[in-house]
Amino acid sequence: MNFLTLASECDTKNNAVSFLQTRGILHNPRLCKNKHEMVLQLTEKQDRWCCSKRECRQYAPLRADNFLASSRLDYETIVMFIYCWSKEYTSIMFCKEELNMNHNTTVDWNMYMREVCEYTSTNNSAKIGGVNTTVEIDESCFSMFNFKLALLHNLNFVTYNKCAPSYQYATTIL
Repeated sequence: MNFLTLASECDTKNNAVSFLQTRGILHNPRLCKNKHEMVLQLTEKQDRWCCSKRECRQYAPLRADNFLASSRLDYETIVMFIYCWSKEYTSIMFCKEELNMNHNTTVDWNMYMREVCEYTSTNNSAKIGGVNTTVEIDESCFSMFNFKLALLHNLNFVTYNKCAPSYQYATTIL
């Protein structure tokens, strides 16, 4: 899918929410605490899930219990930012001009997307290898350097393991 196709598919809030649901980012469907299926209500004022049972009447925000919980960006911008981030187009100037995002929001979302990828890769990593397979291991060290104090902060080692015949991979953060 290219940028123009995605922009035309996610041109409204309803379409963007549907797109995020099909990709597993937003709930679809959602159950209330009493295990009843909830109905999605998208309005100008708020977006929420409402229990379909009259006696239950429980509500839950659409962004609750997913990685969009702390975000105030509209859904169309979120979809476009995730796509642009995956293509490495999320410079501050690009996001300001094309996605109408300010400097701080762009920086926060770039960092947040890295955290989501780190979380997903460490929690969903599979064991690879086996009999008659070759596993390649690539190790990298990432850190932050304070030039004023000449100190090294947040030393993180990341290993990326690739299994040759099946091209499975596993990531480990040490």
